Amino acid sequence: MQFFFNRLLYSVGPGVIVWELLFRRARSALQGAVERDGFLKADANKEKLVRDGPSYIVAFLHACIVGGLGLTHLFALVNAPAEVQLAIPWSRDHPWHVPAAMTERTNSIFLSWLLYDLVHVVLSYPHLGGIDTIAHHVGFIFASGVCGAFRILPFPFAWLTVGELSSIALNVRWGLINTGRGDTSALRYAQTTFALLFIATRVVLYGLGLYSLEQQWQLLLARQETPMKSPMETPLLLAPVAHVPIWLLGTVCGLLVGGYGLNLVWLGKILQMATKPHEKKASADKGGPSRNEKRAVARDEAKRKSREGGEAKKAA
Repeated sequence: MQFFFNRLLYSVGPGVIVWELLFRRARSALQGAVERDGFLKADANKEKLVRDGPSYIVAFLHACIVGGLGLTHLFALVNAPAEVQLAIPWSRDHPWHVPAAMTERTNSIFLSWLLYDLVHVVLSYPHLGGIDTIAHHVGFIFASGVCGAFRILPFPFAWLTVGELSSIALNVRWGLINTGRGDTSALRYAQTTFALLFIATRVVLYGLGLYSLEQQWQLLLARQETPMKSPMETPLLLAPVAHVPIWLLGTVCGLLVGGYGLNLVWLGKILQMATKPHEKKASADKGGPSRNEKRAVARDEAKRKSREGGEAKKAA
């Protein structure tokens, strides 16, 4: 286990550095972009865009990479035996070793981004996220580290990371709003795509994955009393005899359940926003007239002046 823990550490460390370098490059590019004509619209929030935008750009890249890889892992392992879905086979000659072991690379990418992003969330609190975001990151940093070190739960990791696909649309939505494109059709498409992907991946698929894991847990319990002569003889590494402390395993599974509960909380917020009656946005959020109201007043004023001008001509 120490060997795999060290390997995980050496792969995650450089990943954190890469994400930070991407953040700084995105910040530099964004600072130049906001000064160009046409990039920002009338309702753009320039200060917020420059402050938080780099983190959202990096999050967008992470969601594309990890969500896409998670989808490939899902298709690669969906028909694998339960033992393989629960733990990566030790033997390189095992027919399922390669597709299961491929999740380790993605786990390193995922874990490195969580560590990088957690630092930024804490340092800029609460601009990039609240307590729920911090709890999410801390919990999955722990779960990702344990699973990576013990080489367990490759299939649950696959269906878990597929949920990152919904973050792509979420980050696009944030960018549209803060560049002043909040009243465009592109925003409506982004919001609809986000809601559909969130429900499909973080509610339906995640729920089915937890149900599958619960069924496989019965297999785990049935095999706990079976002695393992050597790690090469069985790919199932979840039992205590396979050197995974039962409290660690229980904690990881508990975090997966807790993550689903957090998704349901977020789903409630999404549904609340979707069913909330449409209200005109106040100017600068300070209770002033909305942009549409200002336009209506301007049209009425123009018509009034036109009528007054016509009456003056008739009088002359």
